[in-house]
Amino acid sequence: RADSAGVPHQATRWVKGAVINGGDGRRAHPTQALLDAYTLLEALGTLEGKKVAIVGDILHSRVARSGAELLSLLGAQVFCAGPPSLLPQSLPGAHLTPRLEEALEEADAVMVLRLQKERMEAGLVHLEDYVARYQVTEKRLALAKPQAPLLHPGPMNRDVELEGTLADSARSLVNRQVQNGVAVRMAVLYHLGVMQRVIALLARALRGALGVTGIEAMSAAANIFMGQTEAPLLIKPYLPGMTRSELHCMMVGGFATIAGSVMGVYSGLLKVPAGHLLTASVMSAPAALLISKIIIPEMQVSETAAGSTAKIER
Repeated sequence: RADSAGVPHQATRWVKGAVINGGDGRRAHPTQALLDAYTLLEALGTLEGKKVAIVGDILHSRVARSGAELLSLLGAQVFCAGPPSLLPQSLPGAHLTPRLEEALEEADAVMVLRLQKERMEAGLVHLEDYVARYQVTEKRLALAKPQAPLLHPGPMNRDVELEGTLADSARSLVNRQVQNGVAVRMAVLYHLGVMQRVIALLARALRGALGVTGIEAMSAAANIFMGQTEAPLLIKPYLPGMTRSELHCMMVGGFATIAGSVMGVYSGLLKVPAGHLLTASVMSAPAALLISKIIIPEMQVSETAAGSTAKIER
């Protein structure tokens, strides 16, 4: 992530590995666009032919730029609304309008952007005028389709860009965005092979320290980041040949840790430090292995008892 646009692209000239853009200046925020699109796909089923309204400071928003580009590629009609002083001259993939009503009318989904203090201090917009004309309220949201989901990339200024009661309403998908944010970014790391390397290194450390089999070490390491539902998918090819003790280790490890999406909720909404949660998950992995082996010791011959740690496909 960088304040200046183009830094991630420049970084690709200096390093051989992949560069993940976590937001560069006003230009782009690809992972935010991915999680927003995923959240909308969960809610709507498809984006083909759907109208998505983005409201707020479009001019300075990298979220709006990446969102408009991705959502339009997925078939959505993107309408961006905001004060004329906060609208760019053009935005690929989006229709720009200073009329909030035009953007909200019959919208299938509405995304509200944060109004930053810097814009008000620069005189680009006056707070009272913005609230009066562009705040998304219950009355204005009625222009959209019934039950149209409401999104906000955060952090949120309640009762500024969005009426406070709407943030906690049944239509709000803000909490779901937080959960999906962790899952989507983990998916990016997995797609690039980063997550596999991290899990493999941790698995080797667990195996060396505790003397467990390769599949047990891999399952425990995966549980640190992925939780009890996703982690078994990494070792799916080995499930038919796993011993009773190994299966028990896999289940105990799943119960001992939390999924990345749940960790995101604790960190983002409940303000629990992410470092504390990650530390607890790391500590739980060897503890789960030890408890499991005390309950059901290994009495059979494992397929991964010797040789290298079980491999994960990219």
